[in-house]
Amino acid sequence: MKKFTFIFFVLFSIILQSCNFGLEDVFSSTCSDGTPPSVHPKSKWTFIVYMAADNNLDSAALEDFREIENGRCNNDLVKTLVLFDRASSNNENEKSWSGTKLFEIDHSSAQSKSIQLSHKSPEGDYLSSEELNMGDTETLISLLNFSRKYYPADHYGLIIWGHGTGYRFKKSSTNRAIAIDDTSGTFMTIPDLRKAIQTGMGSDKLDLIGFDTCFGAELEEIYELKHEAHWFAGVEGVQDASGWDYSSWMNQELEKCTQGNEVAKLIEKQYSSKNDKSFAIVNMDAVPDLFEAFNSFTKKAAQLINDEKNATKLKEKIMAEAKTYSVSGTLLNPVYVEISSMASIFLEDYPKLLNDILRLNAALKKVTSETYCSAQEIFPIGIYFCSCNEKGQIAEQTSSYYMQGSGADGLCQFVQDATGYVPTANKEGSLLDKLLSNYKFSL
Repeated sequence: MKKFTFIFFVLFSIILQSCNFGLEDVFSSTCSDGTPPSVHPKSKWTFIVYMAADNNLDSAALEDFREIENGRCNNDLVKTLVLFDRASSNNENEKSWSGTKLFEIDHSSAQSKSIQLSHKSPEGDYLSSEELNMGDTETLISLLNFSRKYYPADHYGLIIWGHGTGYRFKKSSTNRAIAIDDTSGTFMTIPDLRKAIQTGMGSDKLDLIGFDTCFGAELEEIYELKHEAHWFAGVEGVQDASGWDYSSWMNQELEKCTQGNEVAKLIEKQYSSKNDKSFAIVNMDAVPDLFEAFNSFTKKAAQLINDEKNATKLKEKIMAEAKTYSVSGTLLNPVYVEISSMASIFLEDYPKLLNDILRLNAALKKVTSETYCSAQEIFPIGIYFCSCNEKGQIAEQTSSYYMQGSGADGLCQFVQDATGYVPTANKEGSLLDKLLSNYKFSL
């Protein structure tokens, strides 16, 4: 966890006491009569932080909120809104409040200004409850609509804050999940996130979408969101609960940024200085080419695996030698593998794949060309590979949510399109069909 000075603790306590947190009143003390806010002059940037902390990340969210407050830049050029949903069991020593509050951060002063959303507006612009369900797409849609209307900008950045599980795998429920909300018992799937952004942004497009979560930079998620933002920022593996250091990148350099990749580089700079993990800056316009290269490579690789012995050998080599990411604590733990790391293992046994792997690596390099480690031929994009049981053994069960032709409602776009890689209900012989024993080889 990050540590903060006593001064900031006192400041945050004062702010919480002064804001009169009741969503039956509107916005802040400046709008306590229930009138809607005025439309702000157009800024250069509006950042929208979707802080889903109604779970065990409540304390980490408080720390990051203080960091956002401590960011110092020109408030006329940079506007920041934080929708902050706290856990009901939060720490009372923090002058606790429960529910969901919206803050406007005044970066140019020593205090932040809270904006409290109300159900009173006849226009329906505002969120309408003290306890909002962050797993509900309507919450994000309302926030985006509100932000664009009252905080117009040349550029918009959306940061998804909280837990991220990539392609979520549970015994009873299988989905891709962010915005996990314990009070509501819900989460938001990546397809739902895409739909919410499409609706909430209207004719505008995000310049940057950032995942301050674990397992953000997976191909399934990036492919789903490829048309919703120009740039993406996040990590492919596990990150500390403390996440990004907002006070380090929300500074005067931020005012000068004119594109999402420039903001992402500021985030990467502070993240990489404190972590030995790779950080991905993704050019979303190049994602379709990456998908095509990956799908072509996996189709040809699947065709070359002609017996169960070879399939078992490859599966074991990938698990033992490739760069993989997973998290413990669930009955079936998803395992993600770095795409370039996995491809290199295939080349050892199937040299015929050389040109396909070169094409794949070229596409990975183009997608991550703004990432500092791309010059070292490190391309930090992952992909779901398998799930392991509590003993670390690869599970034989294949999720219907990660299977083409399963009929499951809400399949992500990658699962629908990746014919060379994703398991199939008819066991047609995709790469994962063969590697995960979902295919009957001829004797």
